[in-house]
Amino acid sequence: YHRGKYTSAIECFRLALGEAAIAGDADARLGMGKAHYRLGEADRALELYREALSDTSSNLETHFRRAQAAARLGQADEVAAARNEYLRVCSSLPRFAARRQLRWRLAMSLFFLARHLA
Repeated sequence: YHRGKYTSAIECFRLALGEAAIAGDADARLGMGKAHYRLGEADRALELYREALSDTSSNLETHFRRAQAAARLGQADEVAAARNEYLRVCSSLPRFAARRQLRWRLAMSLFFLARHLA
C-alpha cells in the first residue's frame, strides 16, 4: 500500500482475510478500504470501513476514513454519523489511548480540510 501498488495491496489484504487471524480482520479491511479509496472506488472503500467498524469500533482512523469516503460520495448523513460515532469512541477511550490517537483527533477536528489531505 505504502509503495502505491494499490491493486497488489488489495490482494495481500484479501489473503490476510482468508487466514484464521480474526483479530487482524479489521486492520485488513481498513487497509483494503484505503487501497480502494486511492483507486477512486470510494463506494467500495466505505463498505469496507463499515465492515471494519463492525469488527472493532475503537479505531479512530477507520471512523475518519469512513467519513472521508462518505464525503467523497456526497453522503452528508453518513459523514455526520461517522463523526458522531467517532466522538462517542473518543470519549470512551482511556487517556493513554486517546493521546496515541492525536493525529486522528486533529484530522477529524479539521475534517473539511483534512479529508482531502489524509
